[in-house]
Amino acid sequence: MKYIKIKILEIISKVIMENVPFFILLGTLSFFNTEDFVLTYGSLLKNILIPLILSYSAGNFIEKRLGGIAGVIVVGGILNLYQFKSFLMPILVGILVGEVVKYSKKILDKYKYPGYEMLINNILIVVLGTILIKLFYYIYPLYDFIYKIIVENINGFAINIKFYPLYSFIIEPAKVFFLNNLINHGVLSVIGLQELSEKGKSIFFLMETNPGPGLGILTAYLYMNKKNKIKKKNIISNIFIQFIGGIHEVYFPYVLKNLKLIIPLIISGSVGVYIFDKLNLGLLGVASPGSIIMILLLAPIYDKFGIFLGILTSFFISFIIGSIILKMSNKEEKNITKINIPEEVKNKKNIKIVVVCDAGMGSSTMGATLLDRKIKKEKLEEKISVENRSVDDDLNEFDIIVIHEKLVKRIEERSKNKYIVILNDFMDGKVYEELLKNIKNKIDLNENNKEIVNKNITRKIIEKENLAIGLKKATKKEALEDIGKHLYELGYVEKNYINGILNREEISSTYLANGVAVPHGTKEYNKYIKNNGVVIHQYPYGIDYGDGKTVYILIGLAIKGETHIEILEKLSKIIENEDEIENLSITNKEKDFYKILSILED
Repeated sequence: MKYIKIKILEIISKVIMENVPFFILLGTLSFFNTEDFVLTYGSLLKNILIPLILSYSAGNFIEKRLGGIAGVIVVGGILNLYQFKSFLMPILVGILVGEVVKYSKKILDKYKYPGYEMLINNILIVVLGTILIKLFYYIYPLYDFIYKIIVENINGFAINIKFYPLYSFIIEPAKVFFLNNLINHGVLSVIGLQELSEKGKSIFFLMETNPGPGLGILTAYLYMNKKNKIKKKNIISNIFIQFIGGIHEVYFPYVLKNLKLIIPLIISGSVGVYIFDKLNLGLLGVASPGSIIMILLLAPIYDKFGIFLGILTSFFISFIIGSIILKMSNKEEKNITKINIPEEVKNKKNIKIVVVCDAGMGSSTMGATLLDRKIKKEKLEEKISVENRSVDDDLNEFDIIVIHEKLVKRIEERSKNKYIVILNDFMDGKVYEELLKNIKNKIDLNENNKEIVNKNITRKIIEKENLAIGLKKATKKEALEDIGKHLYELGYVEKNYINGILNREEISSTYLANGVAVPHGTKEYNKYIKNNGVVIHQYPYGIDYGDGKTVYILIGLAIKGETHIEILEKLSKIIENEDEIENLSITNKEKDFYKILSILED
């Protein structure tokens, strides 16, 4: 099932990230809870609208549109009798309903009749929705019964624990699995209100709402991504939402990506609670949302400094340990192949390097262009030459072969005497820098009779009909098919070229950098190219491109012969500019594309 293959945590993470504005709205309303309208709207949002929205997003993730609609039908039916205790439940219901719709639709598709698809799908949604509502009517009372038993036992157990830092071992892991409302309002607030009547304040109001641990994790991510402007901007936004707005849900997806980060959350949370306990600190009421502003407003005047100290200490501990974990994880994920060029290659007067991809057009040209610029920057252009080729070409003339890890097996037998550099991203500049560093001081200065290819582009590359912006969210396959169809409709290719684009993606990803991918056909599909052409599709909401990559701009290529070199060299310069790509990812103005990409028409 899809949620097992992709990991259910990833689905939950994406659903929450897509709907962060609703959590922000909920938190904002909590600040102004004195007016009848705000109270009524806040209750409507929390108890009905958000569960329906989450179920739609989760169902839509499994089965586009139909799964989302079915999720809303079923969750709406459940809400008719019951109220969800946690936002996690409507997400899980949406996932389950989406799976049922998906597999039911697969069965019906075998017997579909042309012209009746829409009617059959609509009837299917109604029938399945009705059946599942009835099923959940029987299941949900059992869940409610078990939930009450668990909460009552947790309450009793919690009251008897006197060493309060131990709570963090339950609270922090439970929070990242979106059980924060259950923990805070179902357990801690109940105990806190009881203690409030006895002592006038309670430490239990601080245990879950402490924003320090989550702020530390977000800041650690910010530190690790300080050179990536797009990620940096998103993380800074989430820091304000979490710390000032009190919406802790925004950092949960970051932890779900790397569950080792639960460790700094537990340690920092425990230290924070220890400080609160030893200094006899507490709040005068439930801090909802868990914002630094709300916490300090509810803190007794003599407790404010101590509470701030506890939060600050939690932050620093979470940040330091989180940064160490992320740095270690980053090294594991992005381990650069150790490069040790043989002496006989280093001592050559002219070292010939080839960057190899499947078709020898898209990814390899981008990689070769990036490497060539680094060669020129180091003033080694007279000593080292670089080209790009297809994996099926004769590579015997080259001294060093740079190739994607998924293609290595296809050249191993033919290139036993060649030095091979393996990478997993053609736009990973660190690999090229390491390669040049390894050979820089070992080569002779000699004239390099590098042949310069005469490049001519005979038609405009960016025209109005070649551009599609503001496209709705789609799956990777749908987006690739659409860009292939666009090339076909404009007369650049024959229809079979679309299969070449899909086949190319199965061999290795055409993702390059900064949210840009360059899909193109494999070499054997070049025969279906009628005219050289480029089309650009913009997806402002992003496409899940696999391996944790999100693509906002697809640049579809149908180019054969030598003309592809100049086009891709120019494209690579644009893709490397993060500011320009960020603008292209979100703009709704065609003129922005023409202005920035006019370089392709020069």
